[in-house]
Amino acid sequence: VDVGSPFSIFDERFGLEREWRDVAKIQGMLYVRGYKGLFAAEQPSPAGSGSGWRFTRVLELEPPVWSMVAVGDRLLASSRDGVYELRGTQPTRLITYRSMPMTIYRSRSDPARIYVGLVEGVASLRLTDGTWRDEGRLEGIDETITSMAEGRNGVLWMVSQRQRILRVEFTGPAAAGEREPSQKTPRIRLFSFGRGALTGRVLVREIAGRPVFLSETGIFEFDSAADRFVPAPGFAALTDAGRSSFSWVAEDSRGDIWVA
Repeated sequence: VDVGSPFSIFDERFGLEREWRDVAKIQGMLYVRGYKGLFAAEQPSPAGSGSGWRFTRVLELEPPVWSMVAVGDRLLASSRDGVYELRGTQPTRLITYRSMPMTIYRSRSDPARIYVGLVEGVASLRLTDGTWRDEGRLEGIDETITSMAEGRNGVLWMVSQRQRILRVEFTGPAAAGEREPSQKTPRIRLFSFGRGALTGRVLVREIAGRPVFLSETGIFEFDSAADRFVPAPGFAALTDAGRSSFSWVAEDSRGDIWVA
């Protein structure tokens, strides 16, 4: 990797504790989540050298912190039994679950809504007039959901620890006073993997506005016309070069895609 601009390295010397799994920056705050919890640091003034950064653990969030997502000027992060909202370093508990949250996904079709993948099922929260409203659980899902991404028309793709992919489509009648289909009674289709193209540990991520599935045999997408998972053509150069196993992919603000 050719890095053409200054960069900083943050580790235990700056207050972090291993292992860290994700990073988010929101309005001068830097957040790092991992097995030991959520860590936050405020950008030193004046901005510049990384030596002024100092991370502290947000004690209110009981580790592990499996997921976090930015929503405007706020950060939503999971804890062992709930979801918190942070502005700066101040956390507010939004909801408590009996089942541990494993992943948080912000809807692309409705950015005010987040889905929470739990050890047993999926729940959703929606930001209405500045307040988070609990929309309850999605019926028909009791699996441990580890990753989510949204496709066209709000179709939600999920990966579970049962070696299955769930395609969730919200087509039910709208509730009283609501304009959109009910979130509680989706239509669910299951795909088992391990015998076909997708094998091993599978992860779904959203790249260029569509879901892609990372596996030990390549990066795939769902071909609706063929009704099956096929290699994603945008990553053919990697597989043609002999790379087969993938565990992480992200798209930056310039549209560049990073793969590991």
